[in-house]
Amino acid sequence: MVAPMGTPWGVAQSVTAFGTEGLLRVTTAEHGGFFVPAELLHRIPADHRLWAATWSASEQWYEEDCCWAAVAAAWPDLFDAENLAVALTIIAHRNNRRAA
Repeated sequence: MVAPMGTPWGVAQSVTAFGTEGLLRVTTAEHGGFFVPAELLHRIPADHRLWAATWSASEQWYEEDCCWAAVAAAWPDLFDAENLAVALTIIAHRNNRRAA
């Protein structure tokens, strides 16, 4: 029996492999997002990892509202064109707000 996976948002209700490198897409009763294994974090810029940690207390968890955009930018081939465009817009908006 596999133990339930804990997430920053509670116990995962679903855990799905996302791509072939070890990324996971998780959902909980309240929220969800992506888990990025430590060995893949180098693909995500340091400021995006800190952004994720602000919302999840970990550089490995990317919540589904905004921080998922960092995962999309790092693995663009795993997202369709529409979702990738949304992700890049989220990142641009975040960067513009930080620069202001």
